[in-house]
Amino acid sequence: MHFFKFSILILFVSCIAGQKQTKNSEEALVLNLIEQYYNLGSLHPQTFVSPTLLPFKYYDYEQTGDGIIVPPTEQNIGNFNEQSFFRIIRNNEHFKVESESNWIKEQILNSNAKSKIISLKNLNNNIAIKTKSDQWYSFYIPIFNTDSSAVYLQYNYFDGGYEEGKAALMATSNGEWKLIETYHIWMN
Repeated sequence: MHFFKFSILILFVSCIAGQKQTKNSEEALVLNLIEQYYNLGSLHPQTFVSPTLLPFKYYDYEQTGDGIIVPPTEQNIGNFNEQSFFRIIRNNEHFKVESESNWIKEQILNSNAKSKIISLKNLNNNIAIKTKSDQWYSFYIPIFNTDSSAVYLQYNYFDGGYEEGKAALMATSNGEWKLIETYHIWMN
């Protein structure tokens, strides 16, 4: 009987350790990705980065009375789905519409849960982390292609009254993330 209890305890501890290791490896990947993007000179220096990753808000298209399919009437920053993703990146070779639509959708739907467990508080010392400032960046949960060789990284930039949203498409080569393309998402 003691052997059975001990075996259950070992199994339980192993599961918890496995979950923590997965969280730590995902967090390390995201931290590395943002640090490399920062080191490319793509962000304003001396600007703070919010320690909290933003989730995307998944939306389905709505149907009007005449049968026309349209995006929801209330569009907010962060509303996203797989169609809007592919519209932004314009059939880039790193993401294939046919084979990756469901994978992209799954990541968008899971972004809320991931944003609660992955923190940017451990970013490199060169990047200032602060929750409030006159100038700051807020990053969304990155969206990877199926083999994690490319990533879509979206972020918002706030500077007093100026606000904008941008995204970057990056691909890995020999362990280093290289910038492929940037996209202007919104401006206010």
